[in-house]
Amino acid sequence: MSWNQNSIAGAASIIEVLQEDAGSISAFKSEGARELCSQALTHLYQTMEWCTERSLMLDLAEKKYVSTYSKCVIRDLFSAVTIQGNNRFKFYHGKSELTDVLCEGSFDVQMAKLALMNAVSNAISHGDGGTISLRVSYTDQFVILSVENKVPTGTTVTDESLKMAIKASINGTNPQDEAQNLQGSANLRSTRSGLRHIALVCSGISASFDLFTIDESPRKSVVMELSFPCCKDGNERIFSEKKVPEEKSSNNEEDLNFPDSLIVAAIDDSKLICKGYERVLFKKLQADTRSSKVCCPLSLTALQTYVDIVCGATGHASDILIIDQNIDLAETSSTAYGTEIVKDIRCRSFAGLIVLRTANNSVDEVGNYLNEGCVDICVGKSDSQDVVAKQIKQAYVRKIRGKILLSAGKSALKSTEQAFEESSQNK
Repeated sequence: MSWNQNSIAGAASIIEVLQEDAGSISAFKSEGARELCSQALTHLYQTMEWCTERSLMLDLAEKKYVSTYSKCVIRDLFSAVTIQGNNRFKFYHGKSELTDVLCEGSFDVQMAKLALMNAVSNAISHGDGGTISLRVSYTDQFVILSVENKVPTGTTVTDESLKMAIKASINGTNPQDEAQNLQGSANLRSTRSGLRHIALVCSGISASFDLFTIDESPRKSVVMELSFPCCKDGNERIFSEKKVPEEKSSNNEEDLNFPDSLIVAAIDDSKLICKGYERVLFKKLQADTRSSKVCCPLSLTALQTYVDIVCGATGHASDILIIDQNIDLAETSSTAYGTEIVKDIRCRSFAGLIVLRTANNSVDEVGNYLNEGCVDICVGKSDSQDVVAKQIKQAYVRKIRGKILLSAGKSALKSTEQAFEESSQNK
């Protein structure tokens, strides 16, 4: 996971640069300082994403993973795995530059993302440092995603050596006498973990992968090709050739209909995360800054006291509650679970939006949280404050709209019942 380690080191270096400049407050007002902060955040969120993906690898290895098919915008998928992104990465649909192609069929996007992250990491580690191309194509049954990089000058790579690399990754072996033949021969210390992870992903969901060379002037390229089974849901084509329509109604509608000055409550065992809620997320949600509070509880008593406040014991109940799933209580060396706390809150007639924020955000775990019926939405710890704010706004507007429709339905039903009673009496 060298890419992961580089991300952590990169973030640390950027922060160190900022600390060096901290002697002057004006340094943090400059565009350069803000850009450095942005880069640090990008690296750190990328690292958190890797932590999530590693938990998926454990599920695959233990044969606990259940494949889930969904649709996605391919450009978004490519952007997610090239988060270091700059002009080094190019996206293609076949031989044409990729537009916002929407996948009309369903495939395991979560596993595709995991495999692509490893493939891109390999291309970064073993390529020539130049352009890396990500490409999508399709057949009647498969979504095909590929990553292409140029071979470094002076490095010899053959199709035969790549087949040996695939065989070694599938068998879980890496014989010393094959090391010089594998892609990345310039880096003989490579553990080939990227290939092994890709092999594990593919074996776990009946996908396949291949490595081959393309002779192009001036240098040869290596291509990693990943084929994922696709469920077309009855559609004739797997992909739409047109751009995804711009989000005119959904997101803008949420922004327009989302009220300001709501009371937002947040519970987390991290003081840094709580500070982020106070200084960043509450601002993005245009919350009532006087009444919106965060809680970083050290004991169960402190947690229960805050829950009373959330439910309206000292005034208005909160409109939105953001709560961590695993809350470590330092004073008692115990853990409180968000899903258990919100059950109690719902029993106290709390009608607001409940947002569970957790690092355990695999498809199965999120499904379990939502199936219990107390949580409205789950957001990941690896999601930025911008993403979290957007998801909360959308969920809140949907919840309010649902309440309005339910109220209208009840009123209509009551009117129908009254009309029926009157009709019966007249008879």
